[in-house]
Amino acid sequence: DDPEQNLAEFVTYCRDTLALYEDQGGFSVNLWLYKDANGRSHAMRFAQYSEKTDPYNFTPFLEPYLSFAKAYVRFHQEQQQKTSIGNKTSALATVYDALEHLERSPDILDVDGAVIGKSAELIRERNSAARCYQIGNELELLCNFLRQKVICPSLPIWNNPYPRQRYRAQ
Repeated sequence: DDPEQNLAEFVTYCRDTLALYEDQGGFSVNLWLYKDANGRSHAMRFAQYSEKTDPYNFTPFLEPYLSFAKAYVRFHQEQQQKTSIGNKTSALATVYDALEHLERSPDILDVDGAVIGKSAELIRERNSAARCYQIGNELELLCNFLRQKVICPSLPIWNNPYPRQRYRAQ
């Protein structure tokens, strides 16, 4: 299998066949909103990491990473819309930043063990223990997805090293 072709086919399928969020501009915009059963909106920004989260003031990912991120989110939200989508977009932003830190191109095809290792380091530096566990789970799912879809077939198996935090009643 050819990783470049697999990636192109995946992005094309998600962009041209799946219709979720098309009413909001689809792939032509960098912010999608999902309304939950209670009417609350959950923003999905396709943007670089920022310490302050402002859904309307952000720096979008660069291409071709941007199209992959939109395809990945649309694909998973199409299967089941989740309010915890922020963990998935945080994992995507962390991988993007790891690519940048390692002076790689903004391309999911450049993800390897070093990028995932740097991503894990960034997750630990930027988040609480509970968020590390949640974002780490999404990073593990992303790694598995990239291998299964033969987009990054030689990506090593990565397991979330962050322990689940116990809920403490106040």
